[in-house]
Amino acid sequence: MATKGRGASNEEHRKLALVIGIGEYENFDQLSNPENDARDMESALESIGFTVTMVLHLKRVEMKHALVKFEDSIQPGDMVLFYFAGHGTQWEDQNYLLPKDIPDAQSVNLNRSAINAQDVLNTLDDRNPFVTIFLLDCCRKYYLRNPKLDERGDPHSSDSSPADFKPMHKAGSLIAFACAPGTGAIENRGQRNGLFTKHLLQHIKTPNEDIQMILRVVRRGVVEESKSKQIPFLSDGLLETNICLYSRPTERAYNGYTVKVCDFGVARTRNETTRQTKSNNTLAITLQWTAPEILRLGRYTDKSDIYSLGIVYWELATYQIPYDGHEDGVIRAFVLAGDRLDIPDTTPSIFRMVIEQCWTQNPNDRPDGCHLIQMIEECIQVE
Repeated sequence: MATKGRGASNEEHRKLALVIGIGEYENFDQLSNPENDARDMESALESIGFTVTMVLHLKRVEMKHALVKFEDSIQPGDMVLFYFAGHGTQWEDQNYLLPKDIPDAQSVNLNRSAINAQDVLNTLDDRNPFVTIFLLDCCRKYYLRNPKLDERGDPHSSDSSPADFKPMHKAGSLIAFACAPGTGAIENRGQRNGLFTKHLLQHIKTPNEDIQMILRVVRRGVVEESKSKQIPFLSDGLLETNICLYSRPTERAYNGYTVKVCDFGVARTRNETTRQTKSNNTLAITLQWTAPEILRLGRYTDKSDIYSLGIVYWELATYQIPYDGHEDGVIRAFVLAGDRLDIPDTTPSIFRMVIEQCWTQNPNDRPDGCHLIQMIEECIQVE
């Protein structure tokens, strides 16, 4: 099946990344993972075409300087990625990234001693990038100084309600936190990388995959490995679709289309007796390609795939989308009544016959795989 992304091609944009790792804190617990996290993230991003600025163990002044320098390098239309590994916190309804020289966070004004993550996002957005992606591998525990918020109890508790906190957001951005609001990221002691970054590195180089899908896979991996003790949190403000960090041409990609293998049967088991469960019986189907026996009885056989193939052949003959613009109910009634799409008069007669036999109403009247191969070979010989 050929699909075409509706967003602009990612390869039309420069790809810039700022990667920061801070583990050698002067007044906080030392962290063993961030330096490895930053180095490995730099390597991964460079391998998929990013120009990466990587810096380690920065004091606040140095961190501000690195941010300004990076911001100045951004041009309108760039794909921008910001990655941070280190200590983080939430304070006075904002998210803060902690530099190396931060004093005790409970005794200072973090606006003067740390980096407000929302401010960074806002400044990057002022450069009019194509998209901004934030990957923050840090804690989000609450350090509350607002008296109104302090009334809720222990400021260190991960059970504090986040109702009065402002979530990070910006149109055109995608933000991924290593953990949920008010909670901590697990320090992956004994391993090279933090848990969130470990799973990011496993998937971030996947070619031709939407970054939102990658982050969902990463979230599932973190949740499973931590036994639900750490749950990554996503904030999606993207305005474009199909945002791929790494776009790689496939053997059958042309004019913006990419051929993808799909399963019209949605990977159901062949032997129905092997899944006698009480699960939801609602069918997951691709309606335009779905055989009438599935719509009527939920009965799926190999001949149902032959029907779907007939619709694909119709697409090849017409260069059109089947039932384009019609409501689902209309399509369902049309197919169940035995009606079919119009085959153009210009279609070779033998190929017309293949299409008509593939989508006959009675599954038993459709050719099997071997017969269909013979019919296609005849079409080729005629051509």
